[in-house]
Amino acid sequence: MRLKVLVVGACKSGKTRVANVLSEAVEDTGVCSPTQGVRILEYEPATTFANKWVAELWDCSGHQRFESCWPALQHGAHAAILVVDPCKAEAARAAADRFSPLLANRPPGQAHALVVLLPSGPFPASPPLRLTGAWSEARQLRADLAADGGQQLRRDVATFLSDVAAVASDRDEFSFT
Repeated sequence: MRLKVLVVGACKSGKTRVANVLSEAVEDTGVCSPTQGVRILEYEPATTFANKWVAELWDCSGHQRFESCWPALQHGAHAAILVVDPCKAEAARAAADRFSPLLANRPPGQAHALVVLLPSGPFPASPPLRLTGAWSEARQLRADLAADGGQQLRRDVATFLSDVAAVASDRDEFSFT
């Protein structure tokens, strides 16, 4: 099964970094370079999930000028990952509100939405990030890329996408568009 997964978030939130770590396409340098439109990478899971699914990660630009492309980008998508900085809670909430339209036609439940918390500094000691709108019930993952090079993030996202694949295999042409 081939899954289409949108990776979204505000400009400079770390979307490309998360996509690079997941796909193991390039080494994580931590350098930020703006994505122009969309970039598509392939993410193959570890052997635990082998032969069950492969994901296309659509690393979407966070710039406002590309919002008119969202309907085309979301067509046929199975899941969306929102990347936010938990150190900037208000900016994270604004990003969740801004990207809520991508989940507007979602099926019941939140199995298709994931929030990756990628901090610009140490993780805040505060309680979990509370988001509103369509992202409020989405599963949240803490990404500490410096600690393990993204190994835990890869495992957690593989588990998430396996849940998405299970739902998708139960339905004909499942997508949230």
